[in-house]
Amino acid sequence: MCLPLEFSVFHDNPIILKSESKNETCSIENPKHIQIHHLQKMRDYLTGKKDAYP
Repeated sequence: MCLPLEFSVFHDNPIILKSESKNETCSIENPKHIQIHHLQKMRDYLTGKKDAYP
């Protein structure tokens, strides 16, 4: 028995929905660098730069 829905957690593979009559795919692009600003602020704080949040 096949699972009717396939998707990837750690890769950019398409979502696949399977039925007896057809298969449908849908690609959803992951957002790029969504946490980059947070990481830059943490870096600034840890390296002692001014205007970094605590």
